[in-house]
Amino acid sequence: MTTQQPAPVVAGVDGSAHSRAAAALAAWEAARNNRTLRLVSGLEQPLTAGDGTLPPDALLRDAAGALQNDHPGLHVEIEATVGNPTAVLVDESRDADLVVLGSRGLGGFKGLLLGSVSTQVAAHARAPVIVARGALGDDARTPPAPGDGPVVVGVDGSPGSATAAEFAFDEADARRQPLIAVYAWQVPRMGEEEAGRIPEEATARSAARYPDVPVEHRTVDATNPAKALLDVGDEVGASLVVVGSRGRDGFSGLLLGSVSQAVLNHAHRTVAVVH
Repeated sequence: MTTQQPAPVVAGVDGSAHSRAAAALAAWEAARNNRTLRLVSGLEQPLTAGDGTLPPDALLRDAAGALQNDHPGLHVEIEATVGNPTAVLVDESRDADLVVLGSRGLGGFKGLLLGSVSTQVAAHARAPVIVARGALGDDARTPPAPGDGPVVVGVDGSPGSATAAEFAFDEADARRQPLIAVYAWQVPRMGEEEAGRIPEEATARSAARYPDVPVEHRTVDATNPAKALLDVGDEVGASLVVVGSRGRDGFSGLLLGSVSQAVLNHAHRTVAVVH
């Protein structure tokens, strides 16, 4: 009888400081759940000799060695693939427990908060995606993961937000941080009492499973739910902001809802999109 191996945690690595930060967070996620870490690099075309760039397999081996030094016993696999980076990572997501990416890669433009690969993978992945904000310098060996601060999750009463809440509770429990569930509501749509029940109901099942996680429920009167969620994250110094891939008003066929996309594009903090 063959025992099925737990799904791995996948990190996209391209040698940038942002991808090093993502790999460090992915290593922490893998180590805490005793999962394999897969470091994956996707290149549009093979590197040519003498271009001064470290070959992807060597880059991945170096990264794997540093992360195993930080997490003794961590099993790391590397995969250097020629192909579109987005397609490579989306394909990896099909068998992954989690995908972790940096907010920008080597091709990122200064001033942009989110790179095109991160945006596309977050939209099309088949597993939860964490986009790690921040960068890790070449001489850094201590992972900045997972960071201090509460976990903030956006809820709206939809099945997707309940799944996001479950993910957020697991993260808060592992980080030993409180969880803040936020519902951004519009006054004409419902009464205050009804609005207040939504975050309580969205977190009730998960709260029972994670009794040691302190929970705060917030309702925010806002016409822009994404901004409201990000404002709460900034106010409390969140280490992670969690959203579902689509909310109550999501249209069939859309892979990423407008609120989730806005949070990803405008956040200055690490964001998880839970599919």
